Amino acid sequence: MLARDAVSISLEAGELPTVNAQNTLQQVVDHVSPWIATLPRDRHEGAIFGVDFSPDGHTIATAGADETIRLWDIATGRQLQILQGHEYGVWAIRFSPDGRRLVSASLDGTARVWDLQTGQMRARLPHGDIVWWASFNPDGRTIVTACDDGLVRIWNPTSGKLLRELRGHGARVMTANFSPDGAQIVTASGDGTAKLWRTIDGKRFKPSAVIAWEYFS
Repeated sequence: MLARDAVSISLEAGELPTVNAQNTLQQVVDHVSPWIATLPRDRHEGAIFGVDFSPDGHTIATAGADETIRLWDIATGRQLQILQGHEYGVWAIRFSPDGRRLVSASLDGTARVWDLQTGQMRARLPHGDIVWWASFNPDGRTIVTACDDGLVRIWNPTSGKLLRELRGHGARVMTANFSPDGAQIVTASGDGTAKLWRTIDGKRFKPSAVIAWEYFS
């Protein structure tokens, strides 16, 4: 509000130049730009693609087409933090189990790990194609990502090291999640199948014959 009031007062007082023979458009832009930079930006500019609750239920994270991730206080609606670094829209986000980190999946072909105490990016996980999903293992020690190239990848979120690639889908993988005990991963793909994998070695297996779903293969 202060910035907006200041701009209004300046305009009323005639302190900002107008476009005329003496003042070129560039001069006007140069003069107004510092004011524009101070205006509040407490909303996404464009679509919001992803949301997630913090583990303690006090904070919501949102991911947007404007390449940013924003954290919000649920009780007040106040914006707490903006995480910037992606080079294209951010599609999905997930908090770590302890709520201290966040992983984001982006259309820029990367997933990124963020330290929420500092707001800094801690690891960049390159894929080379759109990353549709990323989530933490329940123990917080690994991350699984789902990519447009049909691969599922497991990463170390601290070092950013690629630990394993899971191959078997015939089209883009849209979602990948760990089981509650972290021992299995389930993935969903554009090839019309969902698949189960063992986290420890990346081997794929079928569920019990009692579960005769055509979605598993």
